[in-house]
Parts: sequence; structure tokens; C-alpha cells
Amino acid sequence: MSTRIGQEATRCHAPRRVWIFALWFGAGLLTGAWLNGPWGPLTISDPVPRPLTPAVPRNASVNPNHGAAAGSWHDFARIVAQMQQECSRAIWRRTPAWDRFLASLDPRQCQHLAAMLRAHLQHPLQQQLRDAFFEHWSKVDPSGALAFLLDWPMSPMRDRVLVRAVGEWLIWEPEAAVQWIQALEPSDLRNELITQAVERYAAVDPARALLLADLLPKPIRGGSYAVVFGAWAAQQPEQALGRASELQIPFSQKMQALEAVFRTWALSQPDAALNAALTLPQGPARSRAIRHVMSGWVEHAPDTAAQRALAISDGLFRNQALTALIEFWPNHDMETAVRLAEHLPPGTARENALRFLVPHWANADPEAALAFAEQLPEGPAKTELVGNVLHLWSHGDPEHAFEKARRLPESRVRAEVIESALIQLALADPQLAISRANTLESQEERHAVLHSLATALAWEHPEMAAELVTNLPSNRGALQSVPSIAKALASHSTTKAMEWATNLAGGMPKRLALEAVADALAESDPVQAVAWALSLAEEGERTGVLERAIVRWVRADSTTALGWLEHLPHSADKTRLIAAAATELAYSAPAQAYRLVMTHLDEHSRLEALPRIAHIWARYDRAGALQQLNQMPAGPERSKFLFSLASVMAEESPSRAAALLNSAATGSLDTPTVRMVVTEWAAQDPVSAAAWVAQIPDTHQRQAVISDLVLEWAQSDHSQAGRWLETLPADIARDRGITAYVSTLAQQAPPLAASWVAKIQDAELRQQAIFHVAQAWMVRDRQAATTWLAQWGWMIPQAGP
Repeated sequence: MSTRIGQEATRCHAPRRVWIFALWFGAGLLTGAWLNGPWGPLTISDPVPRPLTPAVPRNASVNPNHGAAAGSWHDFARIVAQMQQECSRAIWRRTPAWDRFLASLDPRQCQHLAAMLRAHLQHPLQQQLRDAFFEHWSKVDPSGALAFLLDWPMSPMRDRVLVRAVGEWLIWEPEAAVQWIQALEPSDLRNELITQAVERYAAVDPARALLLADLLPKPIRGGSYAVVFGAWAAQQPEQALGRASELQIPFSQKMQALEAVFRTWALSQPDAALNAALTLPQGPARSRAIRHVMSGWVEHAPDTAAQRALAISDGLFRNQALTALIEFWPNHDMETAVRLAEHLPPGTARENALRFLVPHWANADPEAALAFAEQLPEGPAKTELVGNVLHLWSHGDPEHAFEKARRLPESRVRAEVIESALIQLALADPQLAISRANTLESQEERHAVLHSLATALAWEHPEMAAELVTNLPSNRGALQSVPSIAKALASHSTTKAMEWATNLAGGMPKRLALEAVADALAESDPVQAVAWALSLAEEGERTGVLERAIVRWVRADSTTALGWLEHLPHSADKTRLIAAAATELAYSAPAQAYRLVMTHLDEHSRLEALPRIAHIWARYDRAGALQQLNQMPAGPERSKFLFSLASVMAEESPSRAAALLNSAATGSLDTPTVRMVVTEWAAQDPVSAAAWVAQIPDTHQRQAVISDLVLEWAQSDHSQAGRWLETLPADIARDRGITAYVSTLAQQAPPLAASWVAKIQDAELRQQAIFHVAQAWMVRDRQAATTWLAQWGWMIPQAGP
């Protein structure tokens, strides 16, 4: 205390100039504090005045009244108000000053800021605000940031922000992030986040990444398998290959995994990767592995890759490697690629390689590519390759490409190049293109090209195109050109389009044109579209136009459309209109569609319309369709409804579809429906499907479906299918089942299939089975197949030298 008194006494006796200096200095400090401190304005270009309380550890509780100076929370409230003001005035811009402010926030402050800026964060244009804020929040409190985002309305924008936030979390706390992802309900978002987690783990723990990939729905796992095994192969290629080879997954997904291994392996150890590829069993896996090794190798060492490919002793492997090299060879050195192709044997292998080479060459140097293709021996391969080059050439010099193409032999390639060249020419000068087309000698070719030109000109020059096709005979090209012109005319003037389409010569092109005009007219005035359709004289033309017009009317305003139908006089047209309207109505109001059909259609028309109503109803409201079925009296209408409902159910649960047929059918079952149920069921649970087939009372129906059952079953487990066939009584149904079994088994094991032929009693079916076995066996072992066929009296001539 005495020290403080002494200091005060000394201060009181200071010289006058010291007091003046102190006053000026204090005034400066106060002015600076007022301008830049807690009470002063902060512009967006200014730095944040001073850092706030440092961010606290995640999940820590923060009290705004403790742990920070009072001025810090005052700063926070003031700066949040400024952010709100800027967001309300314009698009918030990210700056280093704002980044420093956001980086100083702790989890509690992030929560408060998010609540204050919620509307701005959800605004589509405030992308920079979302990026900056959630980038920081997801680092200090990821679970809080994600909980806040999940409370937003579901939208692609929300999901994009959420995916980025989870990506940050996966960097710092991957296991916690994965647990959070797994707790989500199944959805596309969950799948995307799992895929992101797989990518995060693939490089550091591929075995863990593989387990995460298995959390995805089976049909979409292939891409994640490729990511995992590509990363695995970058570190341990042999181990990655061994694990990929062991996978019990669909063939296409296994190919994705193996291709990723070899593609990555080839980037670091191409020779070892190729040796491993050559040890794979013969088949698609080996072919693709060789291709991916060579495609990776040629990217960084093409000459070495070529030398290694030429050194392969096995002819098949060598050809596969050379073909892959040629496919991916650099465009600036096509001469070397040509020399590599010459090492392939003449025929299919060399021609396939040239099919890769020449189009790539044409992109870099079309004249050199054309000169090379033109000097090839005459034949289909030369025509195709010259055509490919000219097709590319037609985009830059269509007249030259057209004249070159005219000298090609008659072929589909020639027709396609001529058409392409003239269409490109028509875009610049329609009349010149038409005059060039008229110089073609073949009338058939000339008409086909003119129809293609009319299609190409339709939207830019609809009246010219309409005049052009009016003078052409109707052919296959008219099926495309005429409706295209009708649509284009209708977009400019529906009156002209209606007149033009009505005056066309009869036939399918005219019907398509009328329907196209009806579509365009119904979009703006469905009443006029229906009235115009009713005015058409020819019934076949009127039917299609009427149906399309009423469908669009019901889709736009079902109440008015159905009211109009109620007052329409009874006629065949009214029946067709009600059936079409009910089918469209079933998508939005199936019960109303059902009542419309049952009330206004005769029995024959009801039996045609009800399956369509039931199919749509069952696909979108299974419970409602079943309820309606239970309310229907026995009769043909109920049977039609039932069979259509069961067909839809069979796609998802064939066992439930079978149970429905057993419980609800009052008479004989519908054979197509039973066959669909059996086919779907056999792919999932053939034993249960077989048990159901065995109890089908109708003999002819059982014969038909046994073949379907065995065809599916034999592909998944032919041994089990064979044992089941042995239990059947010796009758025509068993013979049909064995015939189907032999036809499938012959593709896998012809000798085993041959051993079953003698068990077929029906002579005609036995001859069919012999043919199936012979067809497959002759490809694999002609001598063995010939010897076996001789036992059945089939004599096969010896192959020539």
C-alpha cells in the first residue's frame, strides 16, 4: 500500500510537459480503441480486431460468460451482426480476415453463429459462406455440424455440404466418422458417404476399406472394389491380386477389382504385372489383365512395352498384348503402331488392331490416316477403316468427304459416310446438300439420304423439309423424318402442322406425324387436340391420336377430361378414350381408374384394361391393389387383376407372388404369370421354386414351367438341379426338364451333358438334346463329339486339311 501511495505522489509532481505528453498519448489510445475496438465499425476489408477465445477441444462445454474476456463476446455479437448485414445486402465474400475470425470460433460459438445465419447458409447463392463456415465447424465439432445439416430440408445442396463436412471428419477422426455414417438410414447419401470412407481407408488400410465397401448395396459395390484394390496394389500388388482372386462376388465386379490391380501394378512394376497376368486362367480375366497392363505401361515407356510384348512366346498372349499396345499407342507416333500391327497374324487380330489405330490416327493426321487405309487390301476391313476416316473428315470438309465416299464399294459404311457428309454440308448450305444428294445414282440410296437430310433440316427449316419429303416415297427413313418435321412445324404453327399431317399419304409415317401434332397441340389446348382427333376420318389414324391427346389431357387436368368423357356419346372412340384415360389415371388415382373401367367399359374392354391398371397400381401401391383384389367377386376380371398383380410381385418376392396365386386364384392359373414367378424364384431359391412347381395341378402348365425352372437352376448349381430331375416320374414333363438341363449343361461340360441324353424317352426331345450337345462339344473337342454322335447314328464329315 505504501508503494502505491509513493507512486501516486511521484506522478502528481511530474513536470508539466510530461502531463501534456500523457494527455495526448491517452487521447490517441482512446481514439484508436473507438475506431478499431469493441465499439468501432468493422469493414469487410479490415482485419478482425483481435482473436477471440481460442477454440476449445471438441465436445467441450463453453459458457459465453466464462473463459473469455467480456469484450471477446461483445466482438463476437458485433461481427455476427455484420455478417448478417453483408449476407442480406449481397453475396458474402470469403477473405483472409473472415477466415481468421471463423478459425477462432469454438464449438459453442459455431452453434450460435449457425443459428443466427441459418437462412443465409441455406440460400443457394451463399456458396462461399457455406464452404468457409462448415469447413471450420467440421474440424472443431463435426458431429454438431452434421446434426445441424441433417436438420435442413433435404436437397442436393444440403447433401453436397454434408459430404464435404464428413470428408473433413474422415481426415481427423475416421473411425468416429464411419460410426456416424453407419447409423444413417439407407439412402443415396449414405452410399455416397460410405464410398467416401472407402476412399479414405483404401490407401492406409485396404482390408478395412474392403469391409466398408461391403456396407454398400451389392449392385453398386464395383466402383469401391476398384478403388480399394487400386490403392492396395500400389503398396502390395501380389497380396492385392491374391485377395481379389478370392472374392466371391459377381463376375463384373470381380473384373473391376482385378483390372484395378493390374492397371496400378503396371505403373510401377509393369514386367512383374504382365508375368502375373500371363499366369491367370484362360478367359476374360486374363485378356483384360493383359490389356490393362499394356495400357498402363505404354503411358510411360512405350518402346519397352513394345519390346516385351514382342518377346512373348505364346501366340495368343502376344496378340492380346500387341492389340492393347496399339489401342493406347501415342497419336504422335502412328508409324510405330503400324509396324506393331504387322506383327499380328493376318485376319481378325490385325483388323481389330487397325480398327483402334486408324480412328486415333485420323484425329491427329486425317490425310496420313486416309492414305494408309486406302492402300490396304480390298475387303470389308478397308472399307470400314476408310469410312471411319471420312466420317471424321466430313465435319471439316464435307464436300471432299462426300466425293471420296462415293468411290467406296456399296456397303452400309458408304451409306453412313455419305449421309454424315451431306448432313454437315446441309448445316451450312441446305440447297447445295440436296443437290449433291440428287446426284447419287441409286434411287434407293438417294431417297434414304434425302429423308435423313429432311430430318436434319426439320428444326431450322421445317417448311423446306416438309416440301422435300412430300415428294419422296414412303420408306424406312420416312418413319423418322416425317414425325420430326411434324413436331418442328407444330412448334411454329399448329394450324400448318395439322394441315400438312392430314394431307400426307396414308401409312405409318402419316400416323406418326398425326400423333406428333396431337402431342404438341395437347400441351397448349388438350380440348382442341381431342376435337381434332375426333375429326380424322380414318379409324386407324384416329385411334392413336385420340389416345395420345386424352392421356395428355388427363395428365394436365383429370377432372375436366373425365367430365368431358362422361358427356361423350357412346361409341367405339369413347371406349378407347376411357381405356387410355384410365391407364394414365392409374398413376395418380388407381382406385378412381378402376371404377372408371368397371363402370364405363364392356366386359371385353374391361379384360383388356384391368391388367394395365393392376400392373401400375401394384407397382406404386401394393397394399391398395391387394385390398382391391380382396373386394372383387370371382370372375374373369378378378383373375386378370390377380395375375397382373402377381407378375409385379414376382419381380421382388416370387415366394409371396406364389403364395398369392395359391390363396387367391379360383380357377386355373395363368401360364405366363406362373412362368414369370418360377423364373424369378429359381434365380433366388430354386429348391423352393421346384417344390411349388411340383404341386401345380395342370399337367401342361407344369411341363412348360419345369423347363424355365431347370434353365435357371442349372446355371447356378447343375448338380443339385440334376438330383432333383432324378426324383421326377418318367413322363413328358421330366423329358422337357432334362432337355432344358442338357442345353444348359452342354455349354459348361459337354461330356456330362451327353450322359443325360439317354434318359430322355421322347424321341423328338432326345434329338433336340443331341443337337445341343453336339453344337457345344464340336467347338471344344471335335473328335470326342464325333465319336459320341456316331453312337446315335449321326455321321459327321471329317474336317478338311
